[in-house]
Amino acid sequence: MNNSENPPSPGQATGHAKIAVVCAILAGVFASLVSNSLPVFLAVISRMRGLDEGQIGLVAMAELGGFAVAIVGCALLPGTLRWLNWRRTVAVGLVVFVVANLLASADSSFGTFFAIRCLAGLGAGLVVAIAYAVVGEGDSARLMAILAGGMLVSGAVVVQYLAPLADAYGAPGLFGLYAAFGLIGLTLVPFIPRVSCHENSAANAVGGSPEQQSVSPEGWLAVSSVFVHFCGIGAVFAFISTMGVAWGGRTADVDAAVSKMLFSGGFGVALVAVFGSRFGPMKSLVGSYVGVLLTLLLLLLLRPVGGFLMVCMLFGFTYNILVPFQFDVVTRIDPSPAASMLVSAAMLAGVAIGPAIAGYLVTPDYLWVNSYGVAGCSLSLVLIVAAFRWKRVRESKH
Repeated sequence: MNNSENPPSPGQATGHAKIAVVCAILAGVFASLVSNSLPVFLAVISRMRGLDEGQIGLVAMAELGGFAVAIVGCALLPGTLRWLNWRRTVAVGLVVFVVANLLASADSSFGTFFAIRCLAGLGAGLVVAIAYAVVGEGDSARLMAILAGGMLVSGAVVVQYLAPLADAYGAPGLFGLYAAFGLIGLTLVPFIPRVSCHENSAANAVGGSPEQQSVSPEGWLAVSSVFVHFCGIGAVFAFISTMGVAWGGRTADVDAAVSKMLFSGGFGVALVAVFGSRFGPMKSLVGSYVGVLLTLLLLLLLRPVGGFLMVCMLFGFTYNILVPFQFDVVTRIDPSPAASMLVSAAMLAGVAIGPAIAGYLVTPDYLWVNSYGVAGCSLSLVLIVAAFRWKRVRESKH
């Protein structure tokens, strides 16, 4: 392989590397626009196509399921991904995303529409998998914060235009918006790295070792900690609106609190983007976990109806600070691109499965839902610390 044909690795502090990282992040943000605007997207297509609740659930499953399958496939099939290379994978993913959204604008049966949305999710997942891999090879905490912030901001902006576009132009207007962003993403493809910086090393120049391509045992433990965390935190996030109303809050006040919670989350990731892991990766991580746990304990023990706005904002702030540091430590435990990709899949799976489990734990005071959140966050902290120590022990033996 001629390394001169590839852009410098994202981990290197060069102008080309910075451009590569920015382009990978932007491509990931554009491809994830549907998932980041999913609640409003589902509401709009429900009204536009006359879908019932069951069909809406299936559409959500199609989008997120295709997304997750693509990411896991990229992570678990490193040989195929290496043969295709990162740049082509992003190109294929964006082309599939654009074509699927254009096809979705036409009248079709629900079965056909379901298949098309699966295809759109697959395309988006391919792009996001590479975005996570590129981010994982640089200043992980800071870059992950920028990626998460881009997703938050883009989702918040796009949701304001979905209903007006659908009302004015119908399905072509709605799906054309997503397709347009996919086309913009295609202009970034030439700047995406062809391969991982690990594959540019001397070892990989002659074929590479399987260990550098696949996830290590401690890497799997770290990724599982992310899944456990999002099972717990995702349940609290999913029920926080109904929780506030059940505790006696007015619906309008609770909705305003949740909106401000999302805003405070954006401030949290911006803070990490500016400062990064200045106090060290593990100290930053553990401190962030403590912040989330203290917020969950407030919800669990105080049930602060009067201070619901403040607790919501604290929840959004601490939760979004933790995510970049979590990603940073996972990539330090296992620097393989596969581990970086699996973090995204673990987040997605946790957010999908956690609320489903917590739905069986709902009580009028939401005691068990919040207890479930505390347990998930606590177990996640134990698992990721254990994975970090396991990594240190293995390194000391070599």
